[in-house]
Amino acid sequence: MNIDFAPSPLLSSPGDHESSPNGSYFEWVVSSRQINNLFEAAANGQVADIQAYLSSTKNMADILDQNGLSALHHAAKMNRVQVIDFMLKAGASVEVYSKEGLTPLHVAAR
Repeated sequence: MNIDFAPSPLLSSPGDHESSPNGSYFEWVVSSRQINNLFEAAANGQVADIQAYLSSTKNMADILDQNGLSALHHAAKMNRVQVIDFMLKAGASVEVYSKEGLTPLHVAAR
């Protein structure tokens, strides 16, 4: 599974500080491959990998893919309950909206 990532307004360029959906700030410090790995781990239910990614980079849980989906959206789409539980405890935002206007809860309910 390869989830496409493209820098969004949330992640415009290296060194820029942008606001995440939950109002916190972070620097671009991860590669697009690391981000794809996070999304794939979330979709595949790999809690240990999620834990490693989230512990290595502040606010990585709220990074969005080209469709405006966070790792929490991907976990919800695939019904990965353990990943969802871990990510929520780690502070992932539930108020992130995709380009279609969907939160992770909307995705889980589909």
